[in-house]
Amino acid sequence: PEPERRIDEYPFRLSGGQKQRVMIAMTLACEPDFLIADEPTTALDVTIQAQILDLLEQLQREQCMGLLLITHDLAVVSGMAQQVALMYAGQIVEVASAAEFFAAPKHPYARALLRALPDTAKRGGALAAIAGTVPALWQEFSGCRFAPRCERVMDVCHHTLPEMERCGASSVRCLLYRDGAVPAALADSAEPLRYAAPRAEAPAQALLEVRDLSVRFPIRKGLLQRVSGAFTAVGGVSFDIPAGRTLALVGESGCGKTTTGKAIVQLLRDIAAIEGRALWEGRNLFELQGPALRDARRDVQIIFQDPYA
Repeated sequence: PEPERRIDEYPFRLSGGQKQRVMIAMTLACEPDFLIADEPTTALDVTIQAQILDLLEQLQREQCMGLLLITHDLAVVSGMAQQVALMYAGQIVEVASAAEFFAAPKHPYARALLRALPDTAKRGGALAAIAGTVPALWQEFSGCRFAPRCERVMDVCHHTLPEMERCGASSVRCLLYRDGAVPAALADSAEPLRYAAPRAEAPAQALLEVRDLSVRFPIRKGLLQRVSGAFTAVGGVSFDIPAGRTLALVGESGCGKTTTGKAIVQLLRDIAAIEGRALWEGRNLFELQGPALRDARRDVQIIFQDPYA
């Protein structure tokens, strides 16, 4: 929104989702023939994500653009890709059409990934998990890189490097498929995780009370950057968070979620006008100064959406 004003703003004044949209616009303005999209919608809410993906599909049709979509989001893959190349520990372990990959994955890693996807049909049932972690890539491998985590591992897997094998229209890097063999259906034998229903607990006393929080940023114009008005990023927000409970603050990109968090921990004091109260154990964080504020910050911390922040 308001592109005429946004065009002259510094990046720190934009939300993570807004910066992502600017970067996507800069890239697409060049009308590339081939686009590498590395997690292009990670910082965006689902509404803007859908708009960006629809735009990429439209440009691809109009300009016959090639697209390499790098993502961990299998839902995005299923909606965007015609072909899937699944990577593990620096190697491609399966290549297939998107339709075949999601209907009949071949590699044990692919099968485990798809079993681990949450689904409303699985509620109250089992959700698979993949034990262990991805191995460090600076070591020398003498066998299959997925062997330590594979539920179908064989002795030969630990000392034989698998090659890409053809399996129908797909290719798979797995010793189960050597010499064109098609193994029996891989059993869903991984130890599942169980859904745990939220515990019903009596309401606890509020640990943090936010009342009528408003944050206004000055609008500066001209050579001398004189204040010509104010932009209200957050207006009249109130909520309580009891000890041991989680409050989810949700909304579209740029709606003020991050600004609310930064205001509570007093990171906007010098660049914005903040009104309201944020009571932490009875103390108003907005009124604390010097040593008192440093003491409070030992108890109230923030994890940034953008690590470079």
